[in-house]
Amino acid sequence: MQGKVPTIGRQSGTQKAKTSDFWLTVLKRLKQDKYLYSMLLPVIGFYVLFKYVPMVGEIIAFKNYRFVDGIFGSPMGWIQAFPNVICKCGFLENFEKYAAVKRVQSVFRIPGADYPGSSIK
Repeated sequence: MQGKVPTIGRQSGTQKAKTSDFWLTVLKRLKQDKYLYSMLLPVIGFYVLFKYVPMVGEIIAFKNYRFVDGIFGSPMGWIQAFPNVICKCGFLENFEKYAAVKRVQSVFRIPGADYPGSSIK
């Protein structure tokens, strides 16, 4: 058997695939399966609309928002107030009470204790 032995999984220096060939193949596959990929558009739109757009409102909630600076140019406002919330206002005491109640509820399962008004009569 004369000739070269084909190499599997390795490319020599002269056989390197060009990146333009890759993108041409991707565009060819997109064009070939355009109806299949078009069925993904409503799903992608749903996630963008209902999962990512509301995050902008959550970002604004923690900022000293100024219209002139915009959403990402406004400074964060909760960083200065965070130590006051933890140390003052009885946060730690209330958290300890909440944790104790949850420990008791995990040991003694009380029906309807999680959701007031939802117990079965």
